Amino acid sequence: MLGGLAGAGIAFDTSGNIAVYSYGGGGAGGGLNEGFGFSLQGSNAETINDLSGVFYNASASGGFIVGGTIDGFTGPSDHGTVVGGGFTLGEDVGGSVIVGATYTSVSRSFNPFKALLNLFKKTGPCK
Repeated sequence: MLGGLAGAGIAFDTSGNIAVYSYGGGGAGGGLNEGFGFSLQGSNAETINDLSGVFYNASASGGFIVGGTIDGFTGPSDHGTVVGGGFTLGEDVGGSVIVGATYTSVSRSFNPFKALLNLFKKTGPCK
């Protein structure tokens, strides 16, 4: 059987960068599942830009009205191989397992801390 994966969210890194990301793809799977919810993912990516590109992943989902997904992913980046994983909790009906590949797009990042620092450098805190 073939399965599909798609999603979007907000990514941030330890340097204070924030960006919007989206992903889509598919692979071999089994079961029938529908769900959405709050997701928390973590990885060893050095920057959020390292989350862009092709990633190989595996995930398992299940629930009846309430449920979740657990997943893992890996892929190449400019700073080495990225490895990560996470979970989603929320509305979920059915059960499925999928192993495949996705393509992730990451928007241009924004760093609110650097923006505030630049603003204070230009205007001063009391001007």
